[in-house]
Amino acid sequence: MIKNGTIILVHNPFNWRDPMTYLGYIIRKISNTYWNHCAIVVDQNGIFYVVEATYPRIKITAYNVWVGLYERKTQLINIDHNLDEAILKARIVKHLGVKYDLLSLAVHLPLFLFTRKWWGSKSKRGIDKPYCFELVAWIYDLPNWFNIFPNEFVEITTQKQTKKA
Repeated sequence: MIKNGTIILVHNPFNWRDPMTYLGYIIRKISNTYWNHCAIVVDQNGIFYVVEATYPRIKITAYNVWVGLYERKTQLINIDHNLDEAILKARIVKHLGVKYDLLSLAVHLPLFLFTRKWWGSKSKRGIDKPYCFELVAWIYDLPNWFNIFPNEFVEITTQKQTKKA
């Protein structure tokens, strides 16, 4: 079910004719995950929009338009959270138009994968230029939001469902 704050995990299949899929392929390989991108849904007056950090800036697209833009596989995840809906929406909308953090994605994330030490910013001001996983984790105020991977959103959801059972 789609609602305000739904996380969308994205797998863009590799296509040698489309250079934009190269980065997704590299992200999946170095992070050992099926997913290479994520976005978050915001409800504005009953209409769902997708907010995503993509190069060069964080953008918003109507959900019904977004689903038809590219060939991709998606998984919708709803995380149980304690954030007020207005706060959640404000955290999402706050970043519209902000620059994408290509440096962290291209340098800090691979360094973390190899050294298990985060070399990028860990402060909340470091979210001024996020990449997609970082943005979604920051919106939900997850621990270590600065070095989270898409598969961890699935694990968080699974852990919360297991605790409820």
